[in-house]
Amino acid sequence: MDSSKEELLEKAVSLHGKIVPPRTRRSLEECFTTEESKLIFWFNDETGTTKVLIKEQS
Repeated sequence: MDSSKEELLEKAVSLHGKIVPPRTRRSLEECFTTEESKLIFWFNDETGTTKVLIKEQS
């Protein structure tokens, strides 16, 4: 996992505590996508609510 993904993963845990992949994904690594210059990370928190974090890439 590259440093940008690790940064978003650490931020997600810091903000939301325990996080898990949504039901359609097997691992958190599968929860990243790139759209234009943005790295997007989606995951579920402990309540099952899907959250999204976005990091602008240069």
